[in-house]
Amino acid sequence: MSLNYVLQVCPPGTRITLLTELDNRTDFWLRDLAYVILPNGECLNELLIRNGFAKASHSYHCIHLHYFQEICRLAQLEKQGIYQFSNIF
Repeated sequence: MSLNYVLQVCPPGTRITLLTELDNRTDFWLRDLAYVILPNGECLNELLIRNGFAKASHSYHCIHLHYFQEICRLAQLEKQGIYQFSNIF
């Protein structure tokens, strides 16, 4: 479900821009963290959260965390994406 959405908005070969925060470059497992900016200027991270295919986690701080948590709650209330099937994921 979420993979299909990503392939729809960012098919293979799409040129993206990755933006990182100096203080939040990796997670607990040392995976790189970044904002994925699409050619049209939209943020893939935001689109995934807004459409219920990702959630904003308080486990990792970012400068947009509060905003991401707000749109995550809206996706939950509007039963977007995964929230169609479960209220919690």
